[in-house]
Amino acid sequence: MDINGWCVAVYGDPWHAELRNFNAHGWVCQWAHDTAAWTSVDMYAACRRTYGSASTAQYTDYNNPYSWYCT
Repeated sequence: MDINGWCVAVYGDPWHAELRNFNAHGWVCQWAHDTAAWTSVDMYAACRRTYGSASTAQYTDYNNPYSWYCT
């Protein structure tokens, strides 16, 4: 799943994906290096952006932020 690509596509540059908490819901979009300027990532929208409107997001392990995948 391209979380960083979704952040840039939705909010523009220099927004980027950042891992704030080491769990499946720990991803945020952050403005440059400003740790106070962030917003949640819509994982479902990130999947739809890449795989189309029928796609959905799931994770296999809550404690692993890298376990997200699209179906």
